[in-house]
Amino acid sequence: MLNKLVIAAVAASFAVPALASEINPGRQMQADLLGLDASQFTTNELAQIASEKLGEERASRAAFITAQKGTGVLNLVSGNNVAGLYTVSRAGDK
Repeated sequence: MLNKLVIAAVAASFAVPALASEINPGRQMQADLLGLDASQFTTNELAQIASEKLGEERASRAAFITAQKGTGVLNLVSGNNVAGLYTVSRAGDK
């Protein structure tokens, strides 16, 4: 049972970007308001960028999302540590 759940979760994580590739008018308008390319960001990513208050913070969030995509990392949940401002050492880090 757990194996089926894990397989379904993995399959869903790969299906979400495929569904997000179609650009609808609302997504295009949101990207235009932010001065971004709608084909480079999902609707959720555009909402994360729009939630930042200052232009520099929006640019930082957009750069962070783009960098994560470049390294092949998919962030399903975003935190407040966009620009690495808050660092927490983990066990074993030196």
